[in-house]
Amino acid sequence: GLSRQSDVSGLSVKLEIQVAGKVPVSAHTEAGSVTVLDTGSSCRVQTASGDLHLRGLDGTVELSGHSGDLWMEKCTCSNMVVETKSGDLKLEELKGNLNARTASGDVRLRACQGKTLSLETVSGTVTADFRDPITGGLNLRTVSGSVQLDIADGSDCRVSLSTLRGMVACEVELADEARSEGRITGRLGEGGGTLDASAVSGDITLRLRDSGNEA
Repeated sequence: GLSRQSDVSGLSVKLEIQVAGKVPVSAHTEAGSVTVLDTGSSCRVQTASGDLHLRGLDGTVELSGHSGDLWMEKCTCSNMVVETKSGDLKLEELKGNLNARTASGDVRLRACQGKTLSLETVSGTVTADFRDPITGGLNLRTVSGSVQLDIADGSDCRVSLSTLRGMVACEVELADEARSEGRITGRLGEGGGTLDASAVSGDITLRLRDSGNEA
């Protein structure tokens, strides 16, 4: 604990702490935003109603929020666990294993890579753009939201896209492709990894990304 604020009802505090070197950060707040930038170490944050912005971390990351948006970027972490109730998740340029869940927020994933990436949302939309080929395990699940997935050429994985009451579209040529109502399966490359996207009432779309557009 670098600092501790007294428990005073209605108190509003903006706390800024600067440290030298790689320092693990642990924070717990009831109301208020938390920003952790370029610490190069692990991070554990629990917040009730504030936004979170994290950048330049390295190590284990555990984030828990009730309501508030999360923006996590440019981190290389062995393990990342993110859970919010009603906030949007923006995850950009992350390396490492990731498990992210939100109940009613949207999830945007861009330029992330790891052995296992798992994203879940109940009523939010999942938008994912992968610059690097998928060779590990990718799992995307939503209940009433939709999933739009753009992947890089050269991916090596088994593909399963399924929805109970929505539409499924695959604009990528798959080997051993099989199509049925609400479901498309097949293989990219040798099928070493897994790409599994599923919804209950949402739509699933898989496309090949435009390598010339890095926006």
